[in-house]
Amino acid sequence: MAEESSPSPLPTNEPETFDLDEEHLASQGIRTDTISLLMKIEQLQSQLKYERRCRILAERELRELKGWWEHTQSN
Repeated sequence: MAEESSPSPLPTNEPETFDLDEEHLASQGIRTDTISLLMKIEQLQSQLKYERRCRILAERELRELKGWWEHTQSN
């Protein structure tokens, strides 16, 4: 009976090692997802900055044209 009890610790060690590998792989996946999200955030921030600049320039041009139009109508 001593022989039957000796192999049992080996199978309990194997799942623990497998669980650690799963945790390691999961943390790599989380790290990859985090990096992807940070890159997407950076891309969206750049796009927003560009769109703000375009809006500011368009508003400035609209004010200038409006001023020009009002000036030509008053003459």
